[in-house]
Amino acid sequence: MSKAFHLLAAVALTVAMALPAWAQESSFTQRGFECLVDPEDAGINLLAAGVDPATLPPNGISTTQTEMKCPGNTSTTGGSARTTLNCIAPISGWSGSSQQAKGFECVYPRNYCGLPGQASTFDTSMQVNGDGRATLSCICDPDAPNSTCSTVN
Repeated sequence: MSKAFHLLAAVALTVAMALPAWAQESSFTQRGFECLVDPEDAGINLLAAGVDPATLPPNGISTTQTEMKCPGNTSTTGGSARTTLNCIAPISGWSGSSQQAKGFECVYPRNYCGLPGQASTFDTSMQVNGDGRATLSCICDPDAPNSTCSTVN
């Protein structure tokens, strides 16, 4: 299990928020919670971009430029339990070209959506643009065919 994305779950679980009753009935988006982005764990080649990995925080870059798309109450809407996590963080010292990585493990709490437990998924991507802006995306859809997602309560 990736240390940075596992830590993301531990950090985010400490910042649980209450959801209004209406938000649980239909899909909604939560924003502004803490997320840790670790480009090295995702497979981004930091050295090729002129970044010494030792200069980055050991557990990832903390950001609150975040959003989680939530399914709402699936028992009343009949919808999917799909959650999507997106986090954006700057990588200091980036001087390389764009890079992307896919298929690494991402573990995150589902409490922002009013759901129990954590999601673990390999339906992931990280894109870093030429300015060093890293965008992490993790999708967990346990109802999808061939899903790489599992949930742990």
